[in-house]
Amino acid sequence: GAASLAEALKLNTSLASLGLSGNEIGAAGAASLSKALKVNTSLASLDLFRNEIGAAGAASLAEVLKFNSSLTSLNLSSNGIDTAGAASLAEALKLNTSLASLDLSHNEFGAAGAASLAEVLKLNTSLASLGLSGNKIGAAGVASLSEALKLNTSLASLELSDNEIDVAGVAFLAEALKLNTRLASLDLSFNGIDKADLKPINQALADNRTLQDSLLPASIGLELASGCQYPPELMPLIIRQMCALPGVPKQVVLATIGGLADSVKPPVKQPYV
Repeated sequence: GAASLAEALKLNTSLASLGLSGNEIGAAGAASLSKALKVNTSLASLDLFRNEIGAAGAASLAEVLKFNSSLTSLNLSSNGIDTAGAASLAEALKLNTSLASLDLSHNEFGAAGAASLAEVLKLNTSLASLGLSGNKIGAAGVASLSEALKLNTSLASLELSDNEIDVAGVAFLAEALKLNTRLASLDLSFNGIDKADLKPINQALADNRTLQDSLLPASIGLELASGCQYPPELMPLIIRQMCALPGVPKQVVLATIGGLADSVKPPVKQPYV
């Protein structure tokens, strides 16, 4: 089981990715792997989706993250990680400088867990992708994350789908997006948010001149629900900048955007002003 693999990881110097999804390794298995990762220097990606590691398993892995410098991607979604587990990981991430992607979706640690992770985002400069879908963080959790986003300069993707976020939460995010110049992907799907509720975010993105002046961040995908991925107000900006991206043929842009792009001609390849 996980213990045997852990022993192999202590000696192996070539394995870069390990997927152990759905193996029910539990806290004990996570502890064994953690001991190995304190020695291993090659593993870059570890997927432990749905393994019932709980708060104890999260705490074991947190100890690894304080010292390990090779792991760049960690999936701990659907593992029953509670507020305490989220807090353990948050403390570790204050020291970690290598992890770029962390998925903690569907752990239901609530607003308190989101608050712990928000404190990390104020300090951490390596994390580029954070998955927090299905954690019931609500408006209070979004408020904490939004304050962190005003300071964070590394996070490019944030998944907040299925989190009971209401109009108040949208307002908090809108304030953050007025200042944040790095976030390129924000998933708010399955939160019961209407198009009308998104006006503050749409306006914040339209007013953010740094996002408009940069090619990549302006291809922001605000995913709301099926069939409505981009705010209509931002379509002209998104289409122009997708067309301007090096190596992206116009037909790819049209396939991505759909009929809304039909009347837009590709511009000269230069930053949007």
